[in-house]
Amino acid sequence: MPHILSVQRLFRVLTGALCLASACDSGMVTPNNDTGDAASTLCGTMPAEVLSGNITKNTTLSASKRWLLIGQVKVTERATLTIEPGTVVCGDATDPQRVSFLNIDQDAKLVADGTKDKPIVFTSSRKEGERRTSDWGGVVLRGRAAINLPPGNEQACGSLEGNAGSYGPCGTLKNDDSSGVLRYVRIEFAGREVAPNNELNGLTFGAVGSGTVIDYVQVHRGSDDAFEWFGGSVNVRHLVASGALDDSFDWDQGYSGKGQFLVSQQILADGNNGIEADNNRDNNSLTPRSSPTFSNVTLIGTGPGSSPKGEKRLGLTLRQGTAGLLENVIVLGFTEMGATIAQDSTCAELTAARLGVKASIFFDNGRDSSANLSTVTTPCDLAAELRKANNMESNPMLRRPYDQASPDFRPQQGSPAMTAAITPPSDGFFSSVSHIGAFGSGDGDDWTQGWTAYPAN
Repeated sequence: MPHILSVQRLFRVLTGALCLASACDSGMVTPNNDTGDAASTLCGTMPAEVLSGNITKNTTLSASKRWLLIGQVKVTERATLTIEPGTVVCGDATDPQRVSFLNIDQDAKLVADGTKDKPIVFTSSRKEGERRTSDWGGVVLRGRAAINLPPGNEQACGSLEGNAGSYGPCGTLKNDDSSGVLRYVRIEFAGREVAPNNELNGLTFGAVGSGTVIDYVQVHRGSDDAFEWFGGSVNVRHLVASGALDDSFDWDQGYSGKGQFLVSQQILADGNNGIEADNNRDNNSLTPRSSPTFSNVTLIGTGPGSSPKGEKRLGLTLRQGTAGLLENVIVLGFTEMGATIAQDSTCAELTAARLGVKASIFFDNGRDSSANLSTVTTPCDLAAELRKANNMESNPMLRRPYDQASPDFRPQQGSPAMTAAITPPSDGFFSSVSHIGAFGSGDGDDWTQGWTAYPAN
């Protein structure tokens, strides 16, 4: 089948016709209505090929062109969208009434396999210097792994926020489901609101399975969460959440995956939690219960003495009956508090040791220097439990954690982060490292170098 692209210029239509005549086997994109606005074909300052509607056949986006998402672009019909290393894909920001985002349907795949030297970049269609949060929607992956929606049937089928469509088993449970590969990928200036209190995240995981590869992914300056897991079992490595205006990492609805080497940094403009951890807000006891295992995480607030805008600034928020294990975590510089817990259901998981935070460092959190762990003692004393689990209240001595243009999250020599770490589970996923937080102290230990970026606009 031909590769037909929605375009505004006659020569592009003719190109599509030539492709049709030669039976190009590159997939099909259903066109949107053209606006007639030449600006709508630009990705930054460069001409772009327009993608709109549904991609129903295996399709490849070449790095030799820029690509512009207009409206919801859905990969469906079990198709695979492959994006070459070094490709730039823009979400249209020209129409305030239209939300542009990339949506990978159940049973379809996104293969965005970049390299350190040639990362794949999803960004706003505005020029550099004019980009802002919520310019476009983001990237959505939807799979068939387990979720825990009422009434508690693991075969449940949900409807994802952002009007993105179905997710979950929907009658076909596949915890090892694959939605493809995202490796060396940046997602910038995303998180558009679809309706009041209904926003897209930078990268949304809807029941995504463990067959999916997520490694070296940055979400930068998004207006909602950077990364959010709605159930599922996907494992993740090397995630960077920079400048999220809501939570950096957010899980609920029975998420059970694993994660190692995650870092987040808040900005003064807005922000909420480093990690917001939930089970199910409507019924805290639904199963499968959220129970991920994360190791080697660095969470950075705006720092002592800062006066950030927006919501409460908390390192860890544990709520709504979540279980799970967080170990070797650094929580630094959150202006509200380092950690908090809510609901008796969550306290029960803590008491039963199904929820835990271990071998972690808390420092400069809260409104005074003594509030490094938690100022909240109800409904249960989280701070007391944290102090029992080899957690420390000491300066991790990170190099430039608050630098928003060129951060360096590595600990200095002599940092307590280089001692007292516990060995992550030996299960074939986790790497055995001896440091607390996402980074070691050596010259080659900054795994963000070469592929991340921190533009203000």
